[in-house]
Amino acid sequence: MERADRHDVVGGAQARAAAVRRPARARDRWVREAPRRAARHHWTSADPRPLPDRSRLQARSRPAVRRQLVAGARLGDHGEEPRRDGSSQRPVSSNGDLAVVSVVIPARNCAAELPACLDAVSAQTYQGPMEVIVATAPSTDDTEAVAQRRARTADSNARSERPIRVVSNPAGTTSSGLNLAVSAAGGEIIVRVDAQARLPADYVERAVATLQRTGAANVGGAQRPVGQGDLSRVIAAALSSPFGGGPAAFRHRSDEGPVDTVYLGVFDAAALASVGGFDESLVRNQDYELNWRLREQGHVVWLDPSLVVEYQPRSTWAALARQYFEYGAWKRVVVSRHPRSMRLRHLAAPALVVGLAVSAFELARGRRRGGIVPAVYLASCTVAAARLRQRLPSAGGRLRAVWAFAVMHLSWGTGFLIGRRRNGRMRPTDQATDREM
Repeated sequence: MERADRHDVVGGAQARAAAVRRPARARDRWVREAPRRAARHHWTSADPRPLPDRSRLQARSRPAVRRQLVAGARLGDHGEEPRRDGSSQRPVSSNGDLAVVSVVIPARNCAAELPACLDAVSAQTYQGPMEVIVATAPSTDDTEAVAQRRARTADSNARSERPIRVVSNPAGTTSSGLNLAVSAAGGEIIVRVDAQARLPADYVERAVATLQRTGAANVGGAQRPVGQGDLSRVIAAALSSPFGGGPAAFRHRSDEGPVDTVYLGVFDAAALASVGGFDESLVRNQDYELNWRLREQGHVVWLDPSLVVEYQPRSTWAALARQYFEYGAWKRVVVSRHPRSMRLRHLAAPALVVGLAVSAFELARGRRRGGIVPAVYLASCTVAAARLRQRLPSAGGRLRAVWAFAVMHLSWGTGFLIGRRRNGRMRPTDQATDREM
């Protein structure tokens, strides 16, 4: 809420929503003029790092694609006549014209999760034209084959499924995949989805309505971690705790309003293009960094906690530690580029690592005061785990939650302190360990 005074959220709704709520003829002109409009915005930085290919994003909107999607949506979502009784609260303009939506999904090593993700997207209640673009990265499983098979199925059953297209993401990172998918999209609204996420059926419909109602550039909802196995459920419970997952608004806030960042995101495509899309030099923390640039240009990032998305966390200790080490390392990169994006909460885990290191040194020298920090931290973990009794009824589960807290905190803090990058380029291991978030 700290930036709310800089934005007239409600007052700017008509101006911003005009990009997605306009008569068809005016919308065609909006699409044709997208490159010229986006060229008026410049993303400047003192950093010599490579910028996202803005030309790809500007070329994203094509009138032919838009007309094809609109024509395909005339029969409604599943080949049925659209409802005319007015009972559904649809995101429509005064003349009933619905915005064109593109769902973009970066996919890597997710052959097991992708079908359920696409099923959830296909089941969306949004009545307007909608397409799905899956950006497949080099994988060690059958992700590419799964995506291509679903695309063929959607193509042969156009009346029952939304069109699905597959684009190749040779760089293999989430950011590059998202930018490639956006550049191939024809929608005026971009819905970012990850293979590990499970959207409720009304997610797109409600998110687009919120985007238009508030005039925000990006709308996101609440993340609900849901584990599939025993360990995954423990990690999910730890993530649901403010002590474990941190105080991020998209995990714990119950009222809607402007925020620093959101989970996933439903974007005004023009605003997304105006800042150059996702920074492809970032392996992690690309969402926070993008939302920071949006807010710096005067746009609003809006949280609607009624949009609840289930997220499947990591299922092994090694994967969890690697994930949080990368989070910390790439947070340091983002903070170095945008120092004003730093928050006090970002220093908690690094301070813990330093405190425990000093304590170990003190204990090695026989000084009892060295046990203060470890004792206080262990007690805090124990109390936080005890509060998870409803989700983890067994004592063994709560004991493992203590370990989950420690793995997340120490991995994040260590990554922030010692993570390294060279000349703005990723190390080979970054691509190998990157997986959609």
